Order: sequence, then structure tokens, then C-alpha cells
Amino acid sequence: MESKAKIAIREVKKDDIPQVIDFVQRVFEEVFPFPLRESSKNQLLKMEEIYVNQANAFFAAAFAENEQILGTIAVHPYDDRILVMKNRFELETTYEITKCYIERHHRRFGIGTMLWEHAYQFCQRNGNGQTLYLHTHKFLPGGYPFWLSKGFSVLIDEKDALETIHMEKKVERGCGTCM
Repeated sequence: MESKAKIAIREVKKDDIPQVIDFVQRVFEEVFPFPLRESSKNQLLKMEEIYVNQANAFFAAAFAENEQILGTIAVHPYDDRILVMKNRFELETTYEITKCYIERHHRRFGIGTMLWEHAYQFCQRNGNGQTLYLHTHKFLPGGYPFWLSKGFSVLIDEKDALETIHMEKKVERGCGTCM
């Protein structure tokens, strides 16, 4: 395992996109029992347009010294696309946390927390973001307990075959310990 000092968290740049897409697709295939949906594939293929070139979006990766990607996280305005969450949030002030994936052999070493801290700081700096939304699945390695430990609360447990859990967290500003 790389030490934290040798891991760099940085926003994804245009040149990083092919490597990031490969990483996300590979890790997704490892942890999910179903293929990546077309909408998610399109979101990845439009990464530059959706994340890199937008002031209200953020996509970061954890890079080892050799530039290998060890993890990713993304933030973008929530779009009200999830039926069970329809009309629950103010779209102008809600961000969705997505694409939080950690390389299998590098889990449980704090990389997810490092990525989360950068994503949360982005949300704190962006004045419009007041609520963070995400959905996870209980079968994902460490996902549900990780988000609980970061202060997210459960909105809806669908109790479905995919063990889908919808969660939220309010953005606190001027708080050094609220991550």
C-alpha cells in the first residue's frame, strides 16, 4: 500500500479522462452485479462537458506516484432523475455525490476519506450547495458504513433486490470538523 504522503488527490483534467473512464468502468464491473447503465456510460463519455468544464461540478481522483488511479469521486448538481426521490430536493441547491470508487487492493487505507474531504470542500466553497444527496447499495464493499461515518443520514431504504439506500447530508460552512 502506498503511504498517504505518496497519494495525490487532484481534480481530473482533460488528459486524465481516458484513464479515469477505464478505472471507473473496471471497478464498477468488479463490485456491481449488473452492467453499467447507458446513462452512466454517457456521463463518463461526456466527463469533460459535465465535470471538467463546469464550475458547479467536481471530479477528483487519487493518484499514486506512478500516476495509477487508486480512487475517484464526483459531485454534480442533482437532476431529479431518481423516481423515488422525485421532487424531494431544491434542485438549485442540491449536489449529488457519485463515482466514489476505490481500487480493490487499496480499500480501508483512508483514500476514500481523502477523496471525500476534497469533494466536501468543493461543496463548501460553492455557495449554492446546501444539501448533498447520494445513493448506495448495502452490498458495495464498505459503502454504506462509510457514508454513515461521514455524517450522511438515511432518507429511504428501498429494501429492494439491489439493497438501495438513499442518503443526504447538509453542507456546513465555516466548520473545520464537519466532514
